[in-house]
Amino acid sequence: MKMLQRLHCNLPITGRRTRLERLCPAHVEHLIDIFSNDEFWSTYRINQPRQLSKAELTNQLQFEYERFPGQVGKIEWLIFLHHNGKLTRSLPVGLASLSAYNAAKSQAEFMIGFFNKKEIKTGLGLETALLILDFAFNRESLNNLQSYVYETNSSAQENTLALGFEYKGTTRHRVDFANRSVLINAFRNELSEKYFRDNNRLSRLSKRLLGKDITKLEKGVALQNMSQYESSFQLVR
Repeated sequence: MKMLQRLHCNLPITGRRTRLERLCPAHVEHLIDIFSNDEFWSTYRINQPRQLSKAELTNQLQFEYERFPGQVGKIEWLIFLHHNGKLTRSLPVGLASLSAYNAAKSQAEFMIGFFNKKEIKTGLGLETALLILDFAFNRESLNNLQSYVYETNSSAQENTLALGFEYKGTTRHRVDFANRSVLINAFRNELSEKYFRDNNRLSRLSKRLLGKDITKLEKGVALQNMSQYESSFQLVR
């Protein structure tokens, strides 16, 4: 028997059509399958290590799942579809994350990717984005989100700006592969908590898609979040 922390950040995040589950050892087979999708990783995270064994990946996911995002520098979810609480597909449709998570600076990098681009056109991308913004600013009390979009992905950049992110310039990243290094340009975008709170469009969209205004912090949420960090424990075989 092993003692595992029950963390509030491990609870699924559920919208009207999408359900985000934090990556954990139970998802290892899904993730291994996703590693073969070169097209997806070329737009989501091009330098993702994908040569891990099942045992190595399981240990990594277990380590991250037992800790807060600020302790491991990220939190990542698989995106599933659901209806009335029941999954409508057994396989995930995408990944989302808050990476480069810096608790001291109260900021993180916002990322969403779908394995099939058709999913984005149905509004699932927008609902997922709203859920993550709600988690970031209202549950984790972050002050700032960054978004880096590869220069070749113009549609993703348009979607990012539509969420209220501000374009802050173009950066050049060196990406190292097994036998070569390449320079890749990326748009750098930023969304501060102030701009998030004052964003009327996000207010309207979240009311329509999630049934609540995510730009307004619910009374008592801040105190509730602090109490949730005092983790309880559960026994896991």
